[in-house]
Amino acid sequence: MSSDLVNHNKFYARLKKSLRLSSEKQHRKKCQCNLVPKVLSAPKMAEEVSKTGLLEGTQPRPSYVLPDNPNNEALFHEKGKSPKEKLVMFLFILFVIIMVMITIILSLYRGAVVDSTYILLGVSMTCIGLVEIVLVYWSKTGELPAEKLWFLYFVGICIALESILTIVLLYHRPSI
Repeated sequence: MSSDLVNHNKFYARLKKSLRLSSEKQHRKKCQCNLVPKVLSAPKMAEEVSKTGLLEGTQPRPSYVLPDNPNNEALFHEKGKSPKEKLVMFLFILFVIIMVMITIILSLYRGAVVDSTYILLGVSMTCIGLVEIVLVYWSKTGELPAEKLWFLYFVGICIALESILTIVLLYHRPSI
């Protein structure tokens, strides 16, 4: 009788293992992940399972935890920037673009009316504006980390200041 019980337990263990393996394969095919919970080998108390289950891999992850993903980033902010920071950066860049455009338009006008060398000031502003555009692009792609955004603002302030000084130079009348 005891040998029948031992055989029955062995059969049950093999059946349990084969069912677990087939369900693991189906689960991997369905969700394409390696997050398959293991079946407990011996009955444990609920406290032990809750404390060590996730560490041993015997419990599935909670539903709110995303599977391991190499691109696992924050779901609510773009690369560490809050919506308020993005708005401030957008308004600042818009201000710099407006300043550069005004300077280019005035330099083209003064170059056409007064002296053609004033056009070179507009070309200079365009070239320096390209530096700011590259910094914005790097910020959007993540090559310029959120901790280094001060450099983008510094270059923008320098461009706005140069724009003001260029406008002053455009309308300066030397006294001879």
